[in-house]
Amino acid sequence: TVGVSLIRRHFSESAELHLIAISPEARGLGIGRALIEKITADLADDGCVHLSVHTVGPSFDNDAYAQTRSFYRAIGFYPLEEHSNMDWSGPTLILVRPITPAT
Repeated sequence: TVGVSLIRRHFSESAELHLIAISPEARGLGIGRALIEKITADLADDGCVHLSVHTVGPSFDNDAYAQTRSFYRAIGFYPLEEHSNMDWSGPTLILVRPITPAT
């Protein structure tokens, strides 16, 4: 196993990417992108129209999380809101990716 992801389905129209992890030696090979594409295809088949993810917000200066945010932006997520004291004591950024429902 080189990657794993977990999804939380909050409503029929929306889901949250709760976790995505790729082993360090497999990063940069497209595995994360492939996981997200499979997830969004499956969610689209089930009528979902939004996928969200929480990560550390940009107001917290950290190179690793800057790379994480860059990854999410590159695969179609858009920043929605940044909150303090939401998932931890610092800033949490919520990003959303629209999903085109299957026809």
